[in-house]
Formats: sequence, C-alpha cells, structure tokens
Amino acid sequence: MDVFGWKFIDYDDDYKDIQGAGTAGGIERGDLRAPLPVMQTDDLENLLEKVKSGDAEITSGIFDFHSGRRFHFKEPGGNEMAVWSEN
Repeated sequence: MDVFGWKFIDYDDDYKDIQGAGTAGGIERGDLRAPLPVMQTDDLENLLEKVKSGDAEITSGIFDFHSGRRFHFKEPGGNEMAVWSEN
C-alpha cells in the first residue's frame, strides 16, 4: 500500500509479509472474515502450553510455514489469533 509507505514480500499466491508498518505482520488469503493477529515468540512450545492452560481453544497445532512455525487459537472472546517463531 503506497498510501502508508508499506512494502510487501510475496511468499506465494496466498501470503504477503508487511514491511515498514512499525510492527511485524502479514496478509494471508483464506476463509477468515476478520484480521488474524500474529504474535512472535522465541519459545513456541512453551507459549503453546501456556495458551492451552488458559481458556483458549487451539484451532491449529504447531505447523511449518514459509518463515518459521506457528499455531492458531481462539481466545475466550472467540477471536482467532496466532503465534509464530522463526524456528
């Protein structure tokens, strides 16, 4: 989006990484009807266990994707979120 001065890196037809937005992010094509907040961690397994012990619902366990690994969950309010790690 030239309006905001953002740059995009195309990883494939379905995902674009956002650069220069002041925070890490990306846009993924899919069936989701709302934005998917994706947070980064250095310890994916530990954070997955913490999320499991809370009131969240794990919707996708840890899986590999173009820039690392991540998992998805629904927080108690019903919003889907994701956490990723580079390794």
